[in-house]
Amino acid sequence: MKKNLIVGIVVLIVFFSGCQTESSPIKIGYAAGITGKYSQLGVASMYGAELAIEEINAEGGIHGRELELIIKDDRSDAEIAREVDQELIDEGVVAIVGHTISSMIHTVPLMNENHMLMISPTIATDTLTGKDDYFIRVIPSNFDQAEKLAEGIFQDNQQHIAVLYEKNNSIFTKVLADFFLEIVESKERSVDHMVAFVSADELDYMGIASDIKEKDVDSLLILASAYDVAAFAQALHILECDVTIYIPAWGTTNDLLVYGGKTVENVTGVNFLDLESENPKYLAFSESYRKKYQMEPSFSAVFTYESIMILKEALLNVNEISSENIRTYILEQGKFGGLQSDIVFDAYGDVEREVYLYQVKDGKFTMKK
Repeated sequence: MKKNLIVGIVVLIVFFSGCQTESSPIKIGYAAGITGKYSQLGVASMYGAELAIEEINAEGGIHGRELELIIKDDRSDAEIAREVDQELIDEGVVAIVGHTISSMIHTVPLMNENHMLMISPTIATDTLTGKDDYFIRVIPSNFDQAEKLAEGIFQDNQQHIAVLYEKNNSIFTKVLADFFLEIVESKERSVDHMVAFVSADELDYMGIASDIKEKDVDSLLILASAYDVAAFAQALHILECDVTIYIPAWGTTNDLLVYGGKTVENVTGVNFLDLESENPKYLAFSESYRKKYQMEPSFSAVFTYESIMILKEALLNVNEISSENIRTYILEQGKFGGLQSDIVFDAYGDVEREVYLYQVKDGKFTMKK
């Protein structure tokens, strides 16, 4: 009798434990730099993720199970990034959304070792293109940005070009600079001056700006964050250096307008968003984002929101929830609806998207026709 009672209790414990597992939240990891100088992308992306999770849960979650977003700050440090990714894996996430700058790609081997899907909204380095791994992304490689930036410079008939690139994120900036150089030289033009710098509190922006002025260039490509671009723009303005600044999507964010003010007027940058889009899904997202966070959504917020929504579709359709099955579903399905247009993955999880040129006019980003 006693033995039967014990067996019955064990069966009940197992039964109810199973029920709890089936109804427990599905964990999604988010890892990015949300503090420090490079936090602009990370914070905006985090907001996009939060908004997506809230909407999914409000609609009933995944077959009745809520999504739980576990947020980790990688502080834009590659070693910390690996540590927080391991923490997320240990905590049982089914996928990791992140990171936001390309220098964090050294965590990809950890993803491969653990068969853990990582979907990045903003890592664009071409070094990950065409790889059969557990890393996929919703942003095109940086070659597309280099091509569009060169196009803008050619359209403006700029003849004397200088390039500044941030060294800490060289896996993105230097690769983009090299692509840009190839494109420029193919058009029988040249880059007169190229300088690498390390973004730090003690960086001598004025000294570098003085050097640029002495080179007598008419265009300056700055491959850096919005914070650094704004600082250089202010220094060049003080020196009365009449040079047209061009920047990648990394710097084409609202923070550029906040930090740079009038000194970033006429800066030209690339963006992956059509800021004039009338797509109802994009307009609804933008309204919700502005209402919740009191700011305009950047491309990183949009791309992270889309990343979560892609995971949602996969979670709803796989027979068994696992990172492996989610990855397989996404790559086999290939095509997903985005806020402005379809997102189409190739066999390696790389995408192509439209790239737009914008110029700051009257304190706002205006599309260059």
